[in-house]
Amino acid sequence: MTKKTNKIIIGAISILLILFFAVKVTLWGREVYLNSDDHISSVVTKKTNNILSKHDLSEMKQLASDAKTYNLLKQTSKSTKAENTSGYQGKEDSMPSYTTEIDGKNVNIQITRTGKYDWGIRRIEEQ
Repeated sequence: MTKKTNKIIIGAISILLILFFAVKVTLWGREVYLNSDDHISSVVTKKTNNILSKHDLSEMKQLASDAKTYNLLKQTSKSTKAENTSGYQGKEDSMPSYTTEIDGKNVNIQITRTGKYDWGIRRIEEQ
């Protein structure tokens, strides 16, 4: 092989290695974000807002920890939004817990993993 051919091969291999590591770092960054507290907190807000906008009373009753919480959820309008969702607050009954505000009242939201990067609400409790 000539020197020119060697340089082309080395250049192509270098570019492929750079692309490989760029993709690897991007995928790792995505994984880190999807498991981050910021992402999970936004998922809690989004899932809570979905429950409030559907206003499915049977689902609300199932998720409410007690009658007080159920009455709060039941009295919300479909346009009510969860606000000021906290970061991770710890675990209760082995479920991660977050706090958010609904109609000016703090509620504890317990979640459970439903997929590799997805979470579902397991219980809502007015504080």
